Amino acid sequence: MIHVEHLTVQYRKEARNIPAVRDVSFDMIDGTAVGIVGESGCGKTSLARAFMGLIPPREGAVTDGSIMIDNTNILTVTKQHLQKLRGKTISMIFQDPFNSLNPVLTIKEQIRECFTFIEHKDAQNRSILDQRIIQLLRSVHIPEPERICDSYPHQLSGGLRQRVMIGIAIAREPKLLIADEPTTALDVTIQKNILELLTELKKKMNMSVLLITHNLAVVSRNTSKTIVMYAGRIMEEAPTRMLFKHPKHPYTQILCSALPRLGSKQILKTVPGGPPDPWNLPSGCVFHPRCPFVHDQCYVKEPELIPFEGRKIRCNLYE
Repeated sequence: MIHVEHLTVQYRKEARNIPAVRDVSFDMIDGTAVGIVGESGCGKTSLARAFMGLIPPREGAVTDGSIMIDNTNILTVTKQHLQKLRGKTISMIFQDPFNSLNPVLTIKEQIRECFTFIEHKDAQNRSILDQRIIQLLRSVHIPEPERICDSYPHQLSGGLRQRVMIGIAIAREPKLLIADEPTTALDVTIQKNILELLTELKKKMNMSVLLITHNLAVVSRNTSKTIVMYAGRIMEEAPTRMLFKHPKHPYTQILCSALPRLGSKQILKTVPGGPPDPWNLPSGCVFHPRCPFVHDQCYVKEPELIPFEGRKIRCNLYE
């Protein structure tokens, strides 16, 4: 079980603390996939960076909360302990595989670095290690792995670079894999293949997957639970099928109505207005300036995240 409680992330700018993630709590059952969706700037990537300890101290910090994995709060461990957890307990696929890979090292050299953390007798045997690298590339369905091993990132397509990144991320068989927009800038066919690969690896390794995306169609087909975020808050959390069939929060309802459907002649809805300014968040419910069901209470009272009909929801309509 992975347990996140009251997680708060703030960034410092011009002597002010700007909230990015605000009092976020949720659980993940081992071996399941959870999707986190929301507009750009809602706090999805900051949440992922908090898991990995990758928020630069000069820019911001986790100011409250805990992330428990195997009864260990990864927010309070030493840097040395966190380094040991990365890759083995928790790993991450970043948005842009081209910028995540070292342009002056071959794929083999970059994967070799991952295995230096594993305590095996054969780890220092170059030929045995190279065979393990080829086996790893095969596990993520990379064709001609021997040729790819000696290639540089710029010589690979976007889809192959992403498969290499997935291979690096799972090299040490982590308990939790965070996939931050793993299909960005890939065509639809490659997106489908990458997502199917993640699902296959999740089942094969009994690995939990935290899938972060702005694409609702991606989470609808690849997760068992979905969390909708807005302005750093969880607005709604529900089993994925339930959420897409019967969305309750006004924000979730509009997002689901914006999904195109084959054969439908209905005009797609959009969320009116724009995301709130993090420097000056609205009083009361943070969504009230864009909500079609706003009433007087919404201007002054910020709703709590409460259980409601098998889900959790943050909305004054349900209190």
